[in-house]
Amino acid sequence: MPEALEIRQAKPDDAQAIAEIASRWSAADPSLWKGPDEIRKEISAFGPREAYLVLQREQVILGWALIQLYSDRLGYRFCAEVSLCVRRSRRRRGHGSRLEAALLNHCRQHGFHHLLLRTYADNETCIEFLQRRGYQVVGTQQQICYDDGWRDVVILQRILKTTV
Repeated sequence: MPEALEIRQAKPDDAQAIAEIASRWSAADPSLWKGPDEIRKEISAFGPREAYLVLQREQVILGWALIQLYSDRLGYRFCAEVSLCVRRSRRRRGHGSRLEAALLNHCRQHGFHHLLLRTYADNETCIEFLQRRGYQVVGTQQQICYDDGWRDVVILQRILKTTV
């Protein structure tokens, strides 16, 4: 029998699980990502177009997707910076695809045209996953993040078919 999965808007109470999942991806220091308090504040302060989406099964959060405005400047109102993350133990089960589909649906419903996503350059699995879903690599920022040594970050974008 297939797993009963639910994707919903995150609540402030989900902040601990979101932070825990994200922190496991840091090479050396889990504190490099946002902590639960910062995530709680973000969730509470998001505008109507921004969101954390969580994927859960039986009240256990398996992954999340983040949609936030790229900039508060008017010219960038159609651009969102997005992220998604799935528990390592839950990879290769279609959870990332489900989250990404929900993320795209949210972005389309809220009028976003350009999506931007960043990941470590050596995260080949993530980059390949995103490329299969229509994201294109547009650049690499060299030695921009210090996480157990200097890390390069790849920038990917996806353009959604929208009209202004």
